[in-house]
Amino acid sequence: MELNVFSEAQYPERMEALEQELKAVCQKGTLIAFDGLELYYEHFPKEGAEACLVLVHGFTEFSEKYHELCGYFRRAGYHVFLYDQRGHGLSGRQVAPLSLSHVDSYEDYRKDLEQYMQEVVYPQAKGRPVYLFGHSMGCAVATLYLQKHPKEIQKAVLSSPMVVPVAPLPIWFLSWYTKREGKKLGFTARFPHTKDFDPNPVFEKSSDASRSRFAHHIKLRREEPRYQNAASTHGWMHNTLNIHKKLLDQKALSPIRTEILMTQAGQDKVVYLKPQDKLKKRLPNCKKVVFPQAKHTIFYGDEETLRNYLRCVLEFLEG
Repeated sequence: MELNVFSEAQYPERMEALEQELKAVCQKGTLIAFDGLELYYEHFPKEGAEACLVLVHGFTEFSEKYHELCGYFRRAGYHVFLYDQRGHGLSGRQVAPLSLSHVDSYEDYRKDLEQYMQEVVYPQAKGRPVYLFGHSMGCAVATLYLQKHPKEIQKAVLSSPMVVPVAPLPIWFLSWYTKREGKKLGFTARFPHTKDFDPNPVFEKSSDASRSRFAHHIKLRREEPRYQNAASTHGWMHNTLNIHKKLLDQKALSPIRTEILMTQAGQDKVVYLKPQDKLKKRLPNCKKVVFPQAKHTIFYGDEETLRNYLRCVLEFLEG
C-alpha cells in the first residue's frame, strides 16, 4: 500500500491545501450533552464510503489537530467523524479558566461519546460499519464505550492508549493526595503540580518527532485560547489515576467482540507501557504492533514512522 504522506519540507503547503479540501466538505455542529454542556463536532463525508471512522482525541487535544489524519482516512475511503470532548477545544467547560481540564467522572466522557454516536454518527452511517480510533485518553473513553457496547463496533484502533499515565510519584500516593485535596479544596480546584499552556515549548521535550507538525500544532494553540487547556483539576487527576481499574476489569472486557489494533510507542514518556500490555492480554480480540522509535503521538512522527503507522492502521481497518 503506497501512502502519500506529507514530508517535513512539504508539510506547511500541503497542510494548507488539505485544510481547504476539508473545509469544502466539512459539516459541523453542536449537541447538548446529558448535563446541558455543549459539545462541538465535525464530520467529513466521503462519496462512496463503505465505512465510518470516529476519532476520539486525547488530553488537551481538539478536533483540528487531527485534520491531517482525517485527510488520509478520507482519501482511503472513510467518512470521518470527530468531536471535542468536554473541557476541550470548542466544547463547553465545567470550570474556569479555559486553561483547566476537569471531568466529574470518566463515565461522563463515555456518555458524551455514546450520545454523539446515537445523535450524529449512526444517522449519517445509514447502516454502514462504524469503526473507532482513539488516542491516549481517547482510548480510555473508547474502551469504556466498548465495554458498554461489546458487539456494536466491528473494529477499533487504540493508539498509545492511556491506561496508567506516567507520574513523578507513585500512583497510589497521588490518588490519595488528589482525593484528600479534592475533599478539602473542591474537586474542581486546580491540581497545583500541572502547568499552564506554554506558547514557546521546546520541540525536543515534546511527544512529537515531526518538527513541522509540532510547529503547526503550537500555532493552532497560540491562535485559539480554547485550545490552550493544559492544567488539570484535582477531580480530573484523581479520576485519571484510577481509570485503569475500570479499563482492566476482566469481567467488563471479556464480552467485547470488536477486533482491536493497539499501537504502542516504544519511546513513550506520557503513559506506561506495561499496563497497555495487560489491557492487550485481557481484550479477547486484540493484536499489538510496536513502533520502537516512536514517541507518544505516533501520527506526529517522522515521515517513515508515519507511513508505516498509517499502513498498519489502514491494513487493519480494510482487512
